[in-house]
This record gives sequence, structure tokens and C-alpha cells, in this order.
Amino acid sequence: MTDDLSTRGACGVVQCASCPLKVAGACPGCRERDAEVSENGKKRCAIVVCGEARGLDSCFKCDDFPCSVFRSPYSLYLPQARESESLTGCHVAALSRSPAETSRKFISRLATYLMVAEHRRQLGYETVTSTEFASALGIKPQLVRKDFLSLGHFGIPHVGFRLDMCIEALRKTLNLKAVRNVVWIGLDGRYPPEHFIERLDAFGCRIVAILDNDLDSVESRHSVGAVRVFDFAEVGRIVKNLVVVGAVIACDEVQVQTVADALIGLGITSILNLTPVPFDHPPNVFVKNIDLSEDIMLFSFYCGEH
Repeated sequence: MTDDLSTRGACGVVQCASCPLKVAGACPGCRERDAEVSENGKKRCAIVVCGEARGLDSCFKCDDFPCSVFRSPYSLYLPQARESESLTGCHVAALSRSPAETSRKFISRLATYLMVAEHRRQLGYETVTSTEFASALGIKPQLVRKDFLSLGHFGIPHVGFRLDMCIEALRKTLNLKAVRNVVWIGLDGRYPPEHFIERLDAFGCRIVAILDNDLDSVESRHSVGAVRVFDFAEVGRIVKNLVVVGAVIACDEVQVQTVADALIGLGITSILNLTPVPFDHPPNVFVKNIDLSEDIMLFSFYCGEH
């Protein structure tokens, strides 16, 4: 922080002395924060920690203001770890995010952080820095620290983040520790489900049934591995009985919209579309379209840039 806090706190209150929280003793003030964290057992204000991680001297300069940290003044105190300078062991409810407050860009960054962290752990490393995370996404390290702060995890200065704690926090936030039942739609051969089942399962998405509109395909393949194949006409019964919450569309392109409409009508609100055909859907339905055409075009363009 660069601002003079002699008359106001990091939260932006003009006069700390007139703040009801300060008067009531709920906030000890942040002007003496350096002294507070120098002794074991002392507590530190989460607003101060957040501001330092974001490189800001006031909440009002932050793009996320007002955030959950600012709104929860009675949950602003983080215990200083006795054996470490980091604050990675905090459990502050104010730093949690609800699904409604979580942007897709934020979730996308977390997914990349997880891939980087798990790769480094496979290489035998125990820590990762915000700069290393930032390099993988082409963003600034400050944004990385901001993201991890919102998860309630803090790096150690000049050391970085502990990989085991990063991976645990990221997998928990991305809901990868839970198991969700998902159906696979399509058996036309262009998107073989057997190539995806294990990968999806590794991220908590369990394929519980494969459905297809082509009766010949259904009759010729009773199962794919341990997953049974059904006629798409049974989709309603399967979604209900197996408590299905998501679907992967890999069917013939002319059937995509019809299939999507049926799934959405059954309450499916998360769809992974492996076909190159986009489809109409309500705004409350999350759809991830995976089509390599655009990426291949970019790849081709840069191959010619010499």
C-alpha cells in the first residue's frame, strides 16, 4: 500500500475514529498493521491483505468493489500462522464465492491454474509462483494473486504457493471432487465416447448412459466399456432415474438442435457440444462448444507468418 493511512483505513473510511466498527472495537484499525503481523498470535484485517495482493491502497479503486470481503466486516480477521509468514490456513467465509457471483473467465483461469499446478507437481516441484501461473495465461501476476485471495489462499513472499494446497483449493472450487452423472448423445463414430469417458470421469463427470437415434447403432453396440447404450427415445426415463445433470452432444449434426431441445426440456442446464453446429438455448443453460475449426485456422495462419 502506498497511501497514507493516518486519517483513513484501507477500506476507504475517511476518519477511522468515526467508524462504528472502530468505536465498537470490532476493527482494531490497520494503521499499525506492520506491528500487528510481526508478533505470533496477532490478527490481520482481510481488507488490508486483499489490498496488498491486488496492489491497491483503497477498496474504492478495485474493479470488484463492493465485494464479499468488504460486505462482511465481522469476518475480516485472519489468524497469522505461528510457523509461517503465509496466511494459507485461513478459513474466512467472506472470501468465498457463490456460483451466481462467479464469472466464466474466472472459472477458466482456475482450470488453467489447476493444469499448471498438477503438471509442476508431476515434475517434482512443491511450489509455484504467481508469475509462473501468469505466464501460462498471458496475464499479470497481480490477477493471479487476486484470484487465489478470493479462494482464501495466500502465497509466501519470494517462495510462491504450495502446490498441494493450490491443487486442493482449485479442485474444490471447480467442484471436481464431486461426481455428477452425465449422458452421452451420439454413436456415429466421429466422436467415439470411449476416447472421452475416462477423461471426463477424471474431472468428476461420470458417463452413466450413451444414447443414439440410430436403432441400428444401438442394436449393434449394447455397451461401450461398462456404459450401456440406449435408444434416445428413453432419454426422459434415464435422465430421471439416473439423476443426470449434464450431457455431451456428439450426434449427427442435423439432430443437434432437436437433441438439445429435448435435453433442456428435461432440465439439463449444462451441455458440452462436440459438434461444429451451434444451437439455440436459454440464457440459464451453460453450453461449451468445442470445435477445432477456429483453432486450426489460427494455427494455419501463424504457420504462414515467416
